[in-house]
Amino acid sequence: MYAIETMVAEHRQILRLTTTMEQACVDILDGKQLVTADFRSAIDFIRGYADRHHHGKEEQFLFNEMANRLGPVAEKLIKHGMLSEHTLARYQVVSLEAALDHYDQHQDTLSKLKILSHMMAYVDLIRGHIVREDTAVYPFAESKLSPDVLQVIDEKTRGFETDTSHAAEATRLLLVLDQLEAIYPVKD
Repeated sequence: MYAIETMVAEHRQILRLTTTMEQACVDILDGKQLVTADFRSAIDFIRGYADRHHHGKEEQFLFNEMANRLGPVAEKLIKHGMLSEHTLARYQVVSLEAALDHYDQHQDTLSKLKILSHMMAYVDLIRGHIVREDTAVYPFAESKLSPDVLQVIDEKTRGFETDTSHAAEATRLLLVLDQLEAIYPVKD
């Protein structure tokens, strides 16, 4: 299924960010200076790519169909599982941004701790979320939704992906990710 293959591929990009920002946090603990602009770039990627680009398609196309067509089990899985985790991820990003704002003004240790804590909370949450989607939610959707519904989801996803403004923004954000990876290369 095109939509799910696309979303799984996007998960690989989001996981690249989690690895990169985990390394940034480790580097800071090892004495490297905390550069708030780098964390703000990560927020740009999270909000633009992970949330609007990826979660947007899930929420608008796939999850709505699952919740509306697959009964109470799917409704609970989507509303009380996946959408709740999307909300928690957004909370961590807002909290991270607030800690960055405070740190930019005060350069204090507590703000630095909050930056690292919220970044790592996001990293941990989104990694588990991706596992749950790839191994449970997506296979459930593919096995339970009718071929006609799956085709509609695929068509909506193709339309989204081929829209020039969405494609340009995704490309820009993947370049942001490349830049962050160059700054925080993962150490063996």
